[in-house]
Amino acid sequence: HRAPPRRGVPHRAAGAPVQRADAGFDALVFAHGAQGTTYENSWTSLSWCCPSRATLKTGQHAHNHGVYSNALPAGGFNRFQDETALPVWLQNAGYHTIHIGKAMNDTKRSVPAGWDRWQATLAGDHKMYNWKTINQDGRVMSYGTKTADYQGDVYAQMVVDEINNAGPDPFFIHYTPSAPHRGTGKTPVPPRRHLNTF
Repeated sequence: HRAPPRRGVPHRAAGAPVQRADAGFDALVFAHGAQGTTYENSWTSLSWCCPSRATLKTGQHAHNHGVYSNALPAGGFNRFQDETALPVWLQNAGYHTIHIGKAMNDTKRSVPAGWDRWQATLAGDHKMYNWKTINQDGRVMSYGTKTADYQGDVYAQMVVDEINNAGPDPFFIHYTPSAPHRGTGKTPVPPRRHLNTF
C-alpha cells in the first residue's frame, strides 16, 4: 500500500508494462486468449525483439530510432541510444526506474542510462533453467536446475519484491519475461509444475 501524495506534490502514477518477445501468434492465443485475456488494440511497429523494445522506450518507429534488427550492424544493444529514452525521461521526472528480465540482444554488463535498478538476462541466455543474469553492479548471478530456479518465477518474484518495497517516489518497472521465447531453436520450457498440464 502506497502513502498518499504529500500536499503540494503532484501525484504521479506507478507503471509496470510487461513486454513479450518472439512468442508467436499461436503461443499468444494459447497463453492468453484461450484463458480469457485478449488484446483488441495492441500493435507493433516491427515485430522483432530489439526494434520493439526500442519503440517502447522511445515512442518512435524503427525508421526514427534506427534499430532495425536484433544484431549489429542494424540492431541490438549497441545500436540503441539509451541516453535519450524513456528510462532517462522518467528518472529525470523523479521516478524510480527498474528493469527486470530480458533486455536487448547483446546486452553487456554495463547498466544502460536511466535505470536505478537493473536485473537483466545475460546476452543470449534464453534458457528457463541453468541461466545467468547480471545485476546493478554488473555481477553475474547464476541459477541452476531446481524448481525455484525457473527464470519466469525468479523474475516475477523480483517484480513483486520491488512493488512491495517501493518507497514514496513513483516507480516504473519494465518487466520483460523471456518465456515463452521462440527463435532460439528450442521449444519454450514451462515451469515443472505446468508440465503436461495443457
